[in-house]
Amino acid sequence: NILIPNTFFMSTGILGGDTTKAVKNEQQGEIFVASNMDTLAVDMAQGSGDHLAALATILGVADEDRSAFFSLAKDQYEPLFSVSGTTPSDILTTFNTAMLNDSRLSQYATQ
Repeated sequence: NILIPNTFFMSTGILGGDTTKAVKNEQQGEIFVASNMDTLAVDMAQGSGDHLAALATILGVADEDRSAFFSLAKDQYEPLFSVSGTTPSDILTTFNTAMLNDSRLSQYATQ
């Protein structure tokens, strides 16, 4: 099962909130990653999966850019999980940096 805080659904518009705003809430992302770290790691290694799709949603990645995001996640798996002690913050920082350096995904990164 995927653990996503109820506030996530309200802020992303799934339950009728404002869907025009990109979701860039670092705290929400850290809660999600911390709650789903093991399964997210498996999804990243495969470059697909429900947890990785949920993270893409939290980060505001549009459907048409999901394949690029999944590919980026797969590329980032080894550097993130080849060492012990990777934290949710490490994962989000790595994603943000990698997205900043990707022309297709840079629009989803925080500056």
